[in-house]
Amino acid sequence: MAATRMALEDARLEINESNANRIGVVTGCGLGGLGIMEDTILNVATKGPKRVSPFFIPMMIGNMAPGMISIHFGAKGPNLSFATACAAGTHAIGDAGKRIQHGTVDARITGGTEAVVSATAVAGFNAMKALSTRNDEPEKASRPFDRDRDGCVIGEGSGILI
Repeated sequence: MAATRMALEDARLEINESNANRIGVVTGCGLGGLGIMEDTILNVATKGPKRVSPFFIPMMIGNMAPGMISIHFGAKGPNLSFATACAAGTHAIGDAGKRIQHGTVDARITGGTEAVVSATAVAGFNAMKALSTRNDEPEKASRPFDRDRDGCVIGEGSGILI
């Protein structure tokens, strides 16, 4: 939400009654609410299924990001979410461009969001040998275009474009 607010301000885009139906939202999210899933599974195992929060599913699914953006900022155009792993945000940006190019929308709020740093995510990426092992210099561990790269560094955040 904060990234969207900043992007709208930077673009000087005001969403109002006259343009809301021509402004869509598309975001990408690789894994979504893995942390809430972990907590809920443990809760069900220890306390039973009646202790599951009614917010469990909405807090877990990746398509809540474009939904919440649309609701909060009033964008009423096409709303979509990609769940294509690390490429999800890039797919969203590409789709936004195509929708504008084809005249489906005049503008699109687009980008990626992820908040998946959890014990299970770290264990999973580690098990498939996808994490950087450069622990002696952690500030240099993330170097995707370096010929000596040795894996990724997982993180959380969002990037939104108009």
